[in-house]
Amino acid sequence: MRFLIFNVRNTLLVSIGYFLFMSSSLASVVLTNTRVIYPASSTEHTIQFMNTDTFPNIVQLWTDTGDAQSTPESADGPFVLLPPIFKVNPDSGQSVRMIYTGESLPQDRESVFYLNFLVIPPKMEETQDQNQLLIVLRNRVKIFYRPSSIQGSSGQSIAKMSASLAYNKYGEPSKLILKNDSGYYINLSNLNIDKGSFRYNFGPTMIDPYSDLTLDNILRKETIAKKESPKEDDAILNFAYVNDYGVHVPTTAKINILTGN
Repeated sequence: MRFLIFNVRNTLLVSIGYFLFMSSSLASVVLTNTRVIYPASSTEHTIQFMNTDTFPNIVQLWTDTGDAQSTPESADGPFVLLPPIFKVNPDSGQSVRMIYTGESLPQDRESVFYLNFLVIPPKMEETQDQNQLLIVLRNRVKIFYRPSSIQGSSGQSIAKMSASLAYNKYGEPSKLILKNDSGYYINLSNLNIDKGSFRYNFGPTMIDPYSDLTLDNILRKETIAKKESPKEDDAILNFAYVNDYGVHVPTTAKINILTGN
């Protein structure tokens, strides 16, 4: 959370302070999808916003290449957004055109960028002459630029993911190595390992195309009911992968056991 003052339509919004939340759960104006898939073969792509508030809001948009602290002034994503600033009325929607600027990108894999949208509520007429505390909501979603020449489909990418597990000297999982052999980004949530009577929980993560990712940040260890297994040392990987529609699909997978840690 930090204090920000934004200049919107050349009008400086003044208040006691601007609290900026990066949380979609608080959003009053929402994107109708949790991610944007931009087909490389398209000259433009349309995204849709909805205002669920009972009052109008102003929305400001920009894209970036990965800087979570980016602002409209530092925006460096390869997309033009039309309109970049708009007012959306209560219970109404707004369509926005995304136009790719033609920057050279790999054609055998996806590229990821980020769409930011800032939601600024109006100043109420009855309090215009008083100090106000305005809550500014900033939301951030992924944009996947997807060339048509990528082998296979995004739905098949999870079948091309493999997992390996290393143990520490106490016989507990210490490192989880995830390998993505597809041209698509793999987004995982609810990631954990069941081994014996324990579950080892990891945070959500994203694996780049044709890349390995090592996780050694076990967030929590908890006791579970021991599952019957043909081998005492068997470990089970549980996770949900996020598909193109933002649906979290629960899955289990086998783990290759490594000898070292």
